[in-house]
Formats: sequence, structure tokens, C-alpha cells
Amino acid sequence: FIMLSPIIIFGLYIFYPLPLWPHYLLPITIFMAFILIYSVKVIYKYKFFKVITLIFILFLLIPVLQLLNFQYILGKSAIINSDGSYKNQLNVSNWVLNDAGKNRVGYFVYSPGILTYNMDYLLWWLSVKEDKLTPVNQKLRTTYLILYPHLANDNNAYNFWKKNVIRTDGRVILTKKFNGGILVEKLLIQTNEQPIDSNYFQNLIFR
Repeated sequence: FIMLSPIIIFGLYIFYPLPLWPHYLLPITIFMAFILIYSVKVIYKYKFFKVITLIFILFLLIPVLQLLNFQYILGKSAIINSDGSYKNQLNVSNWVLNDAGKNRVGYFVYSPGILTYNMDYLLWWLSVKEDKLTPVNQKLRTTYLILYPHLANDNNAYNFWKKNVIRTDGRVILTKKFNGGILVEKLLIQTNEQPIDSNYFQNLIFR
């Protein structure tokens, strides 16, 4: 079952008509890890293969240790152009909180292929850590739209989302773009605007 699972999972996606996001294939990684662990368990009882296994593990650890050293000890980001980069998303959340100051503000997150837990958590965690007001997922006079990169050739994605989901004609008073292509728009919204789409709920992938 474990040996066939990666083939079955990938085989099913052959018929999937839409783009494959990397996290769709995470189950394959898990099954491959099981296969590797089981293989090591089988051969580890032989002295010669014990040495080979230890050498193999050492070679696996070298790039991991280099990455940890590069990112956390030297303080550099190995992936600076990804919208999924922790540091890029941290910069966005820091900027929003600093720009909001002591004001109560709202925010919404547009993300075409991933959940919005990353930004939701960072805004909550940083505001608690720094004793600031936590932005709320509501339309307020000052509202921030945090826009992750849209899909290729879907150039009208942001406008459609704002018009049909957030339902706002708020005036954009400030725009800032961050590494990874994350765009933040600061809006001034009239208090009499219609509510957002009732089917919309932050964190859900389908919007």
C-alpha cells in the first residue's frame, strides 16, 4: 500500500485540469518518507549497511544545517522572492501594524491558492506581542487589503474580488508592494457601504 500510494496519488492528478499547487503533492512526500524509513529499518541489521546508512544520513543533514545556518544564524532568507516566505509575510504584517498605529483597522486577505492562516496568525501574534490593537476581519473606515499574487493571466482577479466579494468602492490612499509580489492597499471606506458577500469567510480557500 505504501509503495503504491505515491503512484496512485500522482496518477489521479494526471487527470486534474487545473494548475497543481506544491502543497497538493505533500502526501507523496509523507509516503516517500515512510518508504525511506522502512528501507533503513530493513537493512540496518547488517553491519556494512549500518555504515552506509549513517553516511547517507550525514549527507542529508549537511544541506539542512546549511539552510538553518543561512536563514536563522546569519539572518538571511534563502527564498526572498516567494509570497510564502515567512520573512516576506512578516514584513507585510509589521508594516500594516506600524501604519495603523493606535487606530482600530480592518483587513481582508486575497489568496488564490492557499489558506490565509499565515497572515491572520502573524497579525494577531505581532499585535499581542507588541501590545497593539489587533486588526479585525471587518469593513472599517480604514481597511487594508492584503493581496497575494494572482494566478497567471488572471489580471482582473483583484478588481473582481473587491467588487464582488468585499464589495467596496473604497478610495485607495496608499499602496505598497513587498518581496514575493504581495501587494497591500490601504482603503478609506464609507460607513454606509454594503456588507461583504455573506458566503465569504476568512481562512476558507474557496472565495
